[in-house]
Amino acid sequence: VFRLDVLSETEQRVWTPGVDLQAVIVPATNHLLTTGFTFYRDRSSDVRTTLTTTSQLGQVALGPRGPAATVFPRPVQLGPPVFARPVRVPDASLQDVAVFAQDEWRLRPSLSLVAGLRADFYDVTTKATPGYDVSAVVAGASPAIDPATLPDPAGMNIGRRAVTGDVGLVGNTGGRVSPFIRYGRSYRHPNLEELLFAGPATAGSIAPNIQVRPETGHNFDVGARFTLPRVTGGAYVFVNQYADFVAQDLVVANTPGGPLAQATNYADVRISGIELSADAPLALRPGVLTLSASGAFTRGTITTGINPLDGSPLDGAPADNITPVKVLVNARFTEAGGRWWLEYGARMQTDVTRVTPTVLDSPFKIAQDLLALDGFVVQRLGGGLMLTRGQERLSLTLAVENLGDTYYREHFQFAPSRGRSFTVGLSVGAF
Repeated sequence: VFRLDVLSETEQRVWTPGVDLQAVIVPATNHLLTTGFTFYRDRSSDVRTTLTTTSQLGQVALGPRGPAATVFPRPVQLGPPVFARPVRVPDASLQDVAVFAQDEWRLRPSLSLVAGLRADFYDVTTKATPGYDVSAVVAGASPAIDPATLPDPAGMNIGRRAVTGDVGLVGNTGGRVSPFIRYGRSYRHPNLEELLFAGPATAGSIAPNIQVRPETGHNFDVGARFTLPRVTGGAYVFVNQYADFVAQDLVVANTPGGPLAQATNYADVRISGIELSADAPLALRPGVLTLSASGAFTRGTITTGINPLDGSPLDGAPADNITPVKVLVNARFTEAGGRWWLEYGARMQTDVTRVTPTVLDSPFKIAQDLLALDGFVVQRLGGGLMLTRGQERLSLTLAVENLGDTYYREHFQFAPSRGRSFTVGLSVGAF
């Protein structure tokens, strides 16, 4: 009988410096042009150390009445500890340079045409990184992993370009009711982990895929904003059709060490829903009480898709990570002189009843996956104090997050959220 003791330490280093410049120009009568430049560069590297010790706890031998176990007084270490420095994501960067322009053209006093265009230039660069071993992850895979999907150990470069935009009509801007309609194109580039992660997961392993394609979408929404004497808000309906949806946890092969997943464009997905919001400030003698509420009703469906492991169709199946109903309520009281404020908020989500087959049938399925199907209510209580007045401002914020100490897991999170926590914030500003 043996025991394996693994002492591991993981440090992931992520940097995202960036620049965002915008300018508002009036090039002609009835035109308001917003243009700008955006740059960011995600850099990622990780440092992992593992110290593995093998010990014998006892032995099982054939006794006079059959197998008999002998437990040692203390574990017997077998050899020196094994030290390793595995790397899951190589030293890499994802850079985006973008230029954009959006024009609001006042066609009539109560009607505006808004149109925009954006061009993005992406660059992914990887470097040779000691400890980053993809071959060990995909060894013995059945079916075999296409070598063209795996990164070059010596380093490589991937360049992509994207052009997106939107166009819409806005009526009665600044009026009591302002309707709008909009159509746009969207684009999401795979992140460094989807492209490059190689190593063990909760169950099995994940292989990199440098050929995973970006997600693209056609986005349509229509609605209205309203401004009444005591209430402001809006109501919106949206229908978004996405192509080449990316999933990183779908099993694509089996290996001697267990199932193997790989980021893949597995489906086209339609996400539609309704969003509502309202704010009501109430002026009282000691201050202002602002009541806010918003809600979203969402439905996601796979319009076309194939399960990469068994080739079965997913057409018409529920999409993953869709919250059916989400409600947020908030109440904030601000003292008349602005010297202090108190706030209470609650966020509610209902149970997920439409569950995608790729979750129910996944060999990677763990408790957290099922926790993500449960609804929850999370509360927050906070307050703030203005410590100074005038042009130089110093304020202190205190808050209790997850007031009810609720155990829950949100969509797109790999682990359950932390319990009740106390936060302190200090804000400094000069005007």
